[in-house]
Amino acid sequence: MEIKEIIEFLNQNNGFFLVLLTAVYVIATIITVRKMSRANDLTQKNIEVFTELEKDKNRPSLIFTIAPAKSIIFEAKIKNIGASTAHNISINTSTEVKIFSSDKNIKFIQEGIPSLPPGAELSTIVGSFDELKDNFEDSSVSGSVKYERLDGKVYKEEFNIDLSVYEGLQSIREKSIHDVAKELKKIRKQLRHVITGFKKPLIRTINEETYREEQKKQHQKAEEKLKQMVQNQESDQDQEE
Repeated sequence: MEIKEIIEFLNQNNGFFLVLLTAVYVIATIITVRKMSRANDLTQKNIEVFTELEKDKNRPSLIFTIAPAKSIIFEAKIKNIGASTAHNISINTSTEVKIFSSDKNIKFIQEGIPSLPPGAELSTIVGSFDELKDNFEDSSVSGSVKYERLDGKVYKEEFNIDLSVYEGLQSIREKSIHDVAKELKKIRKQLRHVITGFKKPLIRTINEETYREEQKKQHQKAEEKLKQMVQNQESDQDQEE
């Protein structure tokens, strides 16, 4: 077909080709719009994921434990180790956890907690290991802690506490201010005995000068005794540590 014939054919069918080109343009536009829409959807999803990750960085995080306190007595404790306040907290346990010595319910387990700020904790004594062992099957308790973020998102933390690991352990008792008071009282009593030589008051039967000399000697002896006792106390504490 010659060029002249091609031109005549196009002139005769220009309407058809115009429609065809328009259809191609429309189809290309639709494809482009769909691709842009998908790209926008992906961008929006990425923004939502990023926003959620940022919120999770500042989320509350609760842990529930049953463990020995500073003695052989166990305590139940819930603590917020997260970065924001937890709301509408509820604790569910496979076995009822209560104060076994008095058979009283624990309020924050029984009724829940309205809110718990970051770093805060609630705890209460529950009983000795033998009491827990008698009430918990296989010396263990499981359950979950359910709570909400400020915007209403719900979290649920599962726990399984095995108390058998504490069986046979002995506690180390820390000395308190009461122990110090007892030691001071003992020292005063011993000093009085050193100074007087007797537990009962003495009636003086010597002159004033001799009495003063005796008192001076006794005070010196008492100071030496006190220094020795303090050194012994420090030595005993170092050995205990």
